[in-house]
Order: sequence, then C-alpha cells, then structure tokens
Amino acid sequence: MAAAVSAAALVLGLLSDLPRKNCWTLAEHAGDATPDGMQHLLHRAKWDADAVRDDVRAYVVEHLADDAAVLVVDETGDLKKGTATVSIQRQYTGTAGRIENSQVAVYLVYSAACGHAAIDRPCTCRAR
Repeated sequence: MAAAVSAAALVLGLLSDLPRKNCWTLAEHAGDATPDGMQHLLHRAKWDADAVRDDVRAYVVEHLADDAAVLVVDETGDLKKGTATVSIQRQYTGTAGRIENSQVAVYLVYSAACGHAAIDRPCTCRAR
C-alpha cells in the first residue's frame, strides 16, 4: 500500500465507527489482509509533521476561508484505565465529574458555514 493511500485509509478508519481502533482493525477496514501497512505508517515511515500541518492549513485557507468564521476551543478529558498512555495522571475531568486517571486535551477548530477543520499549530509567539 502506498504511503498516501495508507495515510488516507488510516484517517478514514480513525473517523469510522469501529468499536476498537488498532492496526488490525484499521487495516481490515481499509481492505488489507494484514496490518503491515498501518504498522509501517505509524512506526517506521518518515514524514514531516510541520509540513503536514502546513498542508492542512493551506487546504483550510483555500477551501474554508470565511470572514464570519470562528475558532472553537474545546477542552476534553478522556478517561483512561491505565497509566501507560502519554500525559495520563489522576486529575479532575468534567467527563467523570471527579478526579480520575485521565488525559486532558485542548482542541482548536476553525468553524465556517461551509465546513470546519481541526487546527494544530504550535504557538510561534515568545513571551518577553
């Protein structure tokens, strides 16, 4: 499977209603007999995260540009059973309404009448 096809298949699988999302289920969802392509993409493939973010931004600017658009900020707490996932700790999360093992993420979405897109760009300003 070509890298671009694998990336598209990965995203479609992640956006699907699969009850569990791992390399096997994502590969099966994409029509692959084995998870080798997904594992390669997620573990061994070389790619430039900054370039991908730049491509997403360029797409959003070209296709969703709207003077009436807004940025939507969402802080979400995902409950976790273990402690092996990055940034897991006992902390308050509104998802549970109490202190639990959770991972808190903040999402920024550009929302316009013709569509919306997640924005993932590090802050380039420096505190002085």
